[in-house]
Amino acid sequence: MFYRISSLLMLTLLVAKAAFAAPAQKQFSDWQVTCNNQNFCSTRNTGLHQGLVMTLSRGAGGAQRR
Repeated sequence: MFYRISSLLMLTLLVAKAAFAAPAQKQFSDWQVTCNNQNFCSTRNTGLHQGLVMTLSRGAGGAQRR
């Protein structure tokens, strides 16, 4: 009985860990795009640009328009 309960608990923890996956990242030339599970994306230049860094961010939904 104890073995079944502990096995079920371990399986539940493994499934829960998979649900909280790391943000997805993709590299395009010298830009890196990162999106998380809440539909928030951020883009950042990663090349050597004399110390200048540009970051663009966008949340989910149409309310972002001005």
